[in-house]
Amino acid sequence: MDYQFAERFENRSGITYTITSESGVGEPLFTKFKEASIDAIATKSSVCSIQLFEGTSIQVYHPLQLLCFQ
Repeated sequence: MDYQFAERFENRSGITYTITSESGVGEPLFTKFKEASIDAIATKSSVCSIQLFEGTSIQVYHPLQLLCFQ
């Protein structure tokens, strides 16, 4: 994996770094979602929701949100 420093924060407690990982692990999944021509994705994970939307530009919902559509 290729790790990169994204941000550096300084405060009274010291210095904190944010490290990002650009590995491309999700690319095959993103491609499959795009090829499937679906309208939405459902996941209960907020982290997955962000990554899926950023990787596919497809609307992502929490499963409980889908109950509101019925």
